[in-house]
Amino acid sequence: MFKFRNIHALIKNNRPISDFTWINKLDEQKGLEHGTTYNNRWAATAFLECIAETVRSEVTENVRGSKFFSLTMDGSTDCGTIEQETLFIRCCSEGKIMLKFLCIGEPRSTCAQDLLTFVKKKIQENDLGDHMHKLVGFGCDGASNMLGCHNGLVTLLRQEYSEILGIHCLAHRLELAYKDALKGDRLYVQLSTLLLGLYYFYKNSAKQRKNLRECMEVLSLKGTLPHRVNGSRWLPHMQRALDSLFRSYPAFVSHLQDASHTNPKANGLARLLVSSSIITFAVLLQGIISPLVRLSLTLQRPDLTIGDAKIAIAASKDVLSQYTANSNEKLKEIVEKKECLGWKLKGNVFDVDTTSETIKRRIVMKIDERYQDLQDNILDATTIGSLKNWPTENTEE
Repeated sequence: MFKFRNIHALIKNNRPISDFTWINKLDEQKGLEHGTTYNNRWAATAFLECIAETVRSEVTENVRGSKFFSLTMDGSTDCGTIEQETLFIRCCSEGKIMLKFLCIGEPRSTCAQDLLTFVKKKIQENDLGDHMHKLVGFGCDGASNMLGCHNGLVTLLRQEYSEILGIHCLAHRLELAYKDALKGDRLYVQLSTLLLGLYYFYKNSAKQRKNLRECMEVLSLKGTLPHRVNGSRWLPHMQRALDSLFRSYPAFVSHLQDASHTNPKANGLARLLVSSSIITFAVLLQGIISPLVRLSLTLQRPDLTIGDAKIAIAASKDVLSQYTANSNEKLKEIVEKKECLGWKLKGNVFDVDTTSETIKRRIVMKIDERYQDLQDNILDATTIGSLKNWPTENTEE
């Protein structure tokens, strides 16, 4: 029993199987005697397979007891740059919505036909082949191999199971709407260049990181190293990068200006850091994306319904529309004094009010474009599953 619990704890915490041996030895030092017969990685693998089979059986039983179920599929590359696809299953068991991991595997390729073969194979391996008639939804990203209207995976599945609805990931749509709204914007490109430059400047040099920390100590500043601005989730990455920028801003400017005498990259970054237009835009963007980041986290909740999503999207659009540059005290101070956290800024400042309204209008427009299919009859009908959409009790006599 102890060894089963040990291997379960290791896997749940993403630890390697090789840790199984020493954690058993640690138990022995604590006085927990459970023998040495199975104290090896091969036994750990066997225990793990038994646990996986038990969990897999539970998932299968949940699907068998459900009237309908949906699949969610996404892919990524592992450390060997090999494409891996994961399948999750969503169903209702005894009145509770359940989202369970089904499997992970390597398809022959990422074309729609090979992905279809992969899905069918994994469904059969998990003894769900006789329940495919219950499949009503398929969640995925918006790539053409998934949602292509002619040869996408959902289209191929629909040829055999006509009731299936393909749903583009709601959180991913928000990221794309944000990216579309700011695509090609000069100030946004310059800000992204600055944030990305800061990240790699310190990431690729232990010496520069050490010098930056020493600068923070001299300034009595509890700052952080730059965060990566690009990644799978653009909005949270951008928010963390902007928070880090202003939290450590005095240290960044002081260190880079000192290093600029001998380092051309530091000189270029130092110039961008004291640019009035870039820093003003950074503060403006920080305020604009705040409700979008909260919306992104809401759309990633496993218990989210279409009705809840529509309410959250509408509320976020209202909050975004009501945001004004004048309500941001930090932004007003930078525009009036032309300085940021004690450092003088250089250059001219753009029309903040006009830029703010333009960005907000673009984002709202792109959000409407990305989520327009939520108004379709079938998807709109699912809002009955959200109690927030039900009318309140009429207390008037």
